[in-house]
Amino acid sequence: AHVKLPVIDDDQEVYLLLLDDEAESYPGPSGDWNFLTCAERRKRAKNSWLIPGGHLRIRTLVREKIRPRWWFVALAECSGQGLRNVQYEVHAQNILYGWASEFSTDRRYALHAFVACCVVFAAFMMVQTRANVILASRQHDDSARSKAAHPFARILLSGICVELVACFFEVLHLMLFASNGRLELSL
Repeated sequence: AHVKLPVIDDDQEVYLLLLDDEAESYPGPSGDWNFLTCAERRKRAKNSWLIPGGHLRIRTLVREKIRPRWWFVALAECSGQGLRNVQYEVHAQNILYGWASEFSTDRRYALHAFVACCVVFAAFMMVQTRANVILASRQHDDSARSKAAHPFARILLSGICVELVACFFEVLHLMLFASNGRLELSL
């Protein structure tokens, strides 16, 4: 985490708090958090760091024993003066996931799922293209059924192609995110 507080007085006491999704840590959107004192907030935190001089860069290891947890980062100003112009960046990684370290537990296998969807939609596209060729060859028949089936088959093929392209772009997006945790190209 990197925290930068551009306007901080010498007598201000600002902490970075790391909380998890357990009820005794972060109370959630109940509103109880607003009524806790700074000391109570720090006590609920799994870890806290004093931000000296308005700048802090930390690296910490989080261990989860029972199940994956949702983690929350909060700033607590304990001198009662309030905070202005707060800018901070938190970059969390699941280092045990290897190449998928940038993903949260619920998105860990998203790339696998979208690659599988690309394969399925590519197969659907080939089958539907073949069906369209067969329907087009039968269109010379004078039956209303063969003439009506062809436009619907083309619409279905178009939908399959659009979804294949969407899945392909999602795969690219996830690969880019896996590389650096951001949606930016690192050249």
